[in-house]
Formats: sequence, structure tokens, C-alpha cells
Amino acid sequence: MAHQPPLTDAQGEVRELTAADMLSAGPASQTLPTNLQQKLGLGSRIAARFDGQGLSNDLLELKHQPVRPARFHGEDEAANPILNHPQRSPP
Repeated sequence: MAHQPPLTDAQGEVRELTAADMLSAGPASQTLPTNLQQKLGLGSRIAARFDGQGLSNDLLELKHQPVRPARFHGEDEAANPILNHPQRSPP
């Protein structure tokens, strides 16, 4: 990989991050010190939202799936501008 400039300059100003910066960064759980991970609560805030909701297994990650708007019980699909957008392909 080509040499990348430092993320900060001499005054501590952070430069704009590039796609190469993002790709070279590892997961926070592997790159951040343990005490900082604990302070940030990595994953714990999201996990807390689902605590007590009856989820017993991890949710599957559906990669490469088209994004579709949520549908709710009793929703009038004809009145939903997202579901009826002319550029939207049917599910």
C-alpha cells in the first residue's frame, strides 16, 4: 500500500479522510485501546436498545440486498409516496 500522509498536521488539525484511509482502518475492537472501547461503550448502546425484546440470537446481516421501505400493518400502500415512487422496482 502506498504511503499515506498523517491524519493530523503539526497543529493537531485533522485532514479530510479518504477512501484509502477508511479501507486501511481496522475494526475499533482491534485498533482502539480497551479502556477507550469501554468508555465509548462500543456496541453496548445498540445492544441495550434490543435488550428484553425477545431476541435470543444475533440478527443476520443481509449483504447485497436491495433497500426497501418498511411496511406496517394497516398501512395504506396507495398513500405511501415511497412505495409508489415511479423509479422504485417492485419487491
